[in-house]
Amino acid sequence: MRFVGILLLLVASSAFADVALPALFSDHAVLQGEAKIPVWGTAGIGEVVTVTLGDRQANATGDANGAWRVALDPPAVGGPYTLVVKGNNTITVNDVVVGDVWLCSGQSNMEWKVAQAANADVETAAANYPLIRQFTIQRAIVYAPLQNATGKWVVCSPATVRNFSAVGYYFARELHKNSRQPVGILFSAVGGTPIESWMSIETLKQQPESAVILPMWEQHLKNYSKTKQEYDTITIPAWQKTAAAAKAAGTPEPPKPRIISELNYHQPAVFWNGMIAPLVGYGIRGVAWYQGESNVDRAWQYRQLFPALIKEWRTAWNSPELPFLYVQIAPYKGYDAPRADVTDSDYAELREAQSMALVLPKTAMVVTTDIGDANNIHPSNKQSVGERLALAARNLAGEKIIATGPQYAGMAIEDNCIRLSFTGATGLHANNGELTGFYLAGYDRKFFPAKAIIDGETILVSCKEVVAPVAVRYGWANAPTCNLANGANLPASPFRTDEWPGITVGKLAPVPW
Repeated sequence: MRFVGILLLLVASSAFADVALPALFSDHAVLQGEAKIPVWGTAGIGEVVTVTLGDRQANATGDANGAWRVALDPPAVGGPYTLVVKGNNTITVNDVVVGDVWLCSGQSNMEWKVAQAANADVETAAANYPLIRQFTIQRAIVYAPLQNATGKWVVCSPATVRNFSAVGYYFARELHKNSRQPVGILFSAVGGTPIESWMSIETLKQQPESAVILPMWEQHLKNYSKTKQEYDTITIPAWQKTAAAAKAAGTPEPPKPRIISELNYHQPAVFWNGMIAPLVGYGIRGVAWYQGESNVDRAWQYRQLFPALIKEWRTAWNSPELPFLYVQIAPYKGYDAPRADVTDSDYAELREAQSMALVLPKTAMVVTTDIGDANNIHPSNKQSVGERLALAARNLAGEKIIATGPQYAGMAIEDNCIRLSFTGATGLHANNGELTGFYLAGYDRKFFPAKAIIDGETILVSCKEVVAPVAVRYGWANAPTCNLANGANLPASPFRTDEWPGITVGKLAPVPW
């Protein structure tokens, strides 16, 4: 009888559990308008839940796991509204607005804060935009998908904006200025992360080019206990002895040996699990992505991984043409050694891999060759990045505006010259003098700096060292010096006309940090 009593108590407690909401549905939330608004949470098994937003209402019932979900008809864009969820208990969410929500994700250039970017003090003082809000997803490195993200909605003001994503804020600000509608930023980015950490294990298993990644990390986990023991008992004592001897001799101490942690932010799927999966289903207008620097050594592989990520996220949101905007990585000389314009470059190959994803529908790429910093992988001009993302978003939404620079479209050999054609070439011009950044090669595949002349909406490229040209490369360097733009003063993306194997072909294994 005692067992029966306990069982009845458990059934009763589950049947009358308190209604609960994910952190996404909290005070100051921005909900995606102009479409059904999904709201979900937990309750008791069989418990009836009523969800009200303004004059919109829907009901749901807790399923066998206590989960429930509704899809509300959207109220008018704007607000504020009160979201009320009522079951055994009542939850009231205040100051909810309806507008556009963008998921802003990637690595450190997306993570970079307003406080770290250019003109931070001036921008902060002017940041009085209460209809712009950011939800910062707390960093979570986990092996299995989470159900709930940790974070809260923060209203933009001079007191809060310094901690906003700079790219996210300037993107949202331009959209808000244009539409006057609320804009929400779901900010989910972690510096130094490779693309595979933002993809699920299931998707990675389907990519032939990533076949080496999963076994490598599986082996790392399998060997970790032994590796850690050797590190603690052999490696560190040996280093301490050497360091002590160096100190006694007055010479520099050797650097302390590092060990890759068991759970590491370079591992596959860990941020998909912890920082994307909990967001899936929340209404969003689209994605803004800024990542790639951590994959430059495997740029050829990125050709497969990047489109796979776009497709996976679209599938997760059940939106095959979910707008996906992304930023092409900025000029940077690289960590190993300063580099001038060259014709072999892993950074250039990564940019090419990014541009190749434009074949997918409803994608747009922001080019940054003119707003980077060759000596800093984190260029401070995040305002222009945000402005260009906003142009891209508006263009994908159907506005008749110029949102991209010239895009290479084709070539024709004319005697000892190559004529290049472009899309988006109206008003083709060079910024700051003559055209720069063009290289020409013959059948020997040796590239030489070339002279480029604008001829209407085409460009003629030639050089005295190459009498029988077959290929052109433009901006093909880690930190290119190039200045081709169109009438909207938007820069051309680096490109090449050849398909010769790059320096990252066959490089598939990541280097754990």
